[in-house]
Formats: sequence, C-alpha cells, structure tokens
Amino acid sequence: MRAARRTAIWMLVSLLPVWAAAAPPRIPKENVVGVYRNLPRDPLLVLGIHATDAPGKFRDLLGLYDRFAAEPGPGPMNGPLVSIFESQVLPWIGPEVVLTLDLPPLDQAVQALLYSKGEALGAFLSRAGVVARVRDGEKLDRALHALVDEWGGKIHEEHGLTEVVLPLSAAPGADGSEPETSDLRAYYGLRGDLWALGFSPGWTRAALGPRPEGQRLADGEDFQKVFAHLDPQPLDLTYVNLPKLRAYIADSHVLRMVLQTTPEVREFVERYVTPETMSVGLGATSFVVEGGVRTTHFGPSWMSGTAMSTGLVAAMALPSLLVTGEEEGTRQTMLDIEAIAEACEGFSTDASSYPGPTEGWVPVSKIATYLEPIYIASLPRTDAWQNPILYWSDGSSYRILSRGRDGLMDRDWTGKLHAYSVMGLDGDIVIGDGRLLSRPAGAVAD
Repeated sequence: MRAARRTAIWMLVSLLPVWAAAAPPRIPKENVVGVYRNLPRDPLLVLGIHATDAPGKFRDLLGLYDRFAAEPGPGPMNGPLVSIFESQVLPWIGPEVVLTLDLPPLDQAVQALLYSKGEALGAFLSRAGVVARVRDGEKLDRALHALVDEWGGKIHEEHGLTEVVLPLSAAPGADGSEPETSDLRAYYGLRGDLWALGFSPGWTRAALGPRPEGQRLADGEDFQKVFAHLDPQPLDLTYVNLPKLRAYIADSHVLRMVLQTTPEVREFVERYVTPETMSVGLGATSFVVEGGVRTTHFGPSWMSGTAMSTGLVAAMALPSLLVTGEEEGTRQTMLDIEAIAEACEGFSTDASSYPGPTEGWVPVSKIATYLEPIYIASLPRTDAWQNPILYWSDGSSYRILSRGRDGLMDRDWTGKLHAYSVMGLDGDIVIGDGRLLSRPAGAVAD
C-alpha cells in the first residue's frame, strides 16, 4: 500500500512547479494563454509556470520530495526512472507547464489512498493532469516510451491518445495471501505543440480542446472573482479554490474523526476553515513588465505572503493527514476490541463461560458489570467512528464487533467461522473466541 501511495505521489509531485521559484523570462505574455484555455472549470488547484530549465528544477524537486517522503529507502524517486525522466523527457517539455488538480470528496480520496490497487489510484487521480507546450512532440514520445519500458509498463494507441499501463508493486496480504497485480493507467496526447497527460481519457481529450464554453477554467465563479483583481494572461499562475476546499473539509466524516485525536489539525481547521476565512479563493500571477517582473496576489488576508505558502502546504498535506487519521482510528479500534476479548477470556477462565448469553447483538456496555474493574479497568464502549462496539455470546462462544467506518454490519458473524476475512475498506472488525475473524482492507493485523 505504501509503495503504491508513494508512486502516486511521485507521479503528481514530479510535475509540480517548484520551477515557479525562478522569475519568468521576459517573453510576450500572450504566449501562455493557450495552455490554460482548455482547463476544466472549478478545479481545486492550478499551478502554471514558465520554466526554461526544467531538468534543474526537477533536481530541486527531488530534494523537496526526500524531505516529505513517507518512508526512506529505494522507491520511484531513485535509479534509472529518474535518470530517464530528467535527461530524456524533461528537455522536451515546456517552457509553459500547467498542473491542475481536482479530487473526489475527501472521504473517497482517503479510501483510494488506503487501497493500493491501481484502479483506486486512477479514480483518485482522474481529475488531475498536466498540460504543457512541448519543444518536439516526436522526441518527447520516444522518451516517454523509454521511460515506460524501464518501468516495465506497456503503451497502446487508444482512439487518438496514447494509453500507458504502469504496473504497481503490491505487498503480500496481511493474512499471508499472494499479492495481487495492479495497473495504473495514464493517457497523453498532442495537438500542435500542446501536450496533455491525465489519468482518464476524457480529461486528456478535453484538455487538448476545444472545451465547450461555460466549462472552462475562466468560467468558474470563484476563479472570476479572484482574477478580477490580478493580471490577465500571466506567465506564472497559482490558484486555489478555497470555497471548494472548505466544502471538502466540512463534508468529510474522516476529518471529524481526525479532529478528535489530532489537536494540531483541529486548531488549524477551527481557526482557518470557516465561511469567513475561505469565502473566496486564492490567486497569484507573475507578469513581465518593462524593467522587471510584477507579481500580484489576491485572496484572504491570512493567506498572503508567508501565510499563503503555509496555507498551500497545509491544504496539500491534508489528505495525508486524513489517511493517517483513518489508519490510526482503525488501529485503535482493533486494539480496543482485543482488550475486550482479553477481558472476556480472563472472565471465562474463572467462570468457565463467557459473559452472557445475550439476546442477539448488544452494546458491549451490557457486559461491563461482568468485566470491570477485575478483568479490565475501563471497558471501551465505542469505536473510532463513535458507533457502539457490539457483543454477542451464547455462553460458550462470543464475538466482539465494530461495524467499521460505514456503520453497517457486513454479514452474520455468529455462526461457525473458520476462514480469516479481509473485508472492504469499510469492513467490519471482528474478534471471536480469542482470534481475529475480520478486518478492513488496508488494516494490518498484529
């Protein structure tokens, strides 16, 4: 899972414009207009730059990635892949490069990041992509073929686009099962000197244009509010749709769980993620004028200057925080259920039966008088999603269950169960008769 997540991060981050740190060269501002023309309306993030030294900026980016990588060691940012990308691919991309990013609702994004299969990652990235001018389309295509070959992938022509199939490595299952093969698909195409790469063919075709009027980046209500205060047709452009980001956060069930356990995230959200502070988006443009470069900003005052950079980093890091919180919630629930099971086993040693019998499934609080304080000091009552932990027993057998993130019981767990189950991302967590019977996909059993 972590390897696949790092691969997805690399594919996005490798095209992020760290290049924007350099001042734009003095060229006519009109040159960059076409790169933005067919971007979709209302994305979450747009970063556009003019880079004459893409390989050099990529080396800077490697240093940034190393600082924030989830784990050390070999990975997609090392070895021949990086060498080919830097020496053969990047020289033919640019000078104008634009990254646009939109996401599914945050809870769906968390599920995709937790689930290591390429299909889930592709769905997560289906509204993200890159549009760029290219110096030589044929040479870029040959370089991309070499990169895919080195990765071990395959390339197909698909209705005017090039489909790239990249194999993702997968770890063995937590129950010892063989790892499943997984592919991530990307699509790129060229129209004139305009090149686009995305993770769905529809996105890529639309980015090459023409996109219908009313569906373009410039048609977005928030985008229009922001750029009414900024230079039009810029060389460099940064745009963050803060109202959309706030809606993502406010609608996230996972975030509510994170806020309960992570004070620093809660402080940030309570202070900055409000209708007042995020009522309008954030924008910045760099523009060549006689005698130098003019940079203008517009957005909430708390996101200006240094605060702007801090806010961008926080916004981009939020999905990682949510994934961490979701994993932590599942882990803590498993530990709580294990503790209840140990208390039941201790009770059984003394009483020659388990607490109960019960009339079907009951909240675990119903057996607290049997277990507290002799077998457990304080019995956990609820799981990480604030749903009651449930208990069932016929006296000689027992089950302890969390219905998982979705709050729904996946099946009847009271029968004779021999096989260890790995349920879906929202799967039940079940311990019965002293052994783990079920856990969600992505959760590691100790």
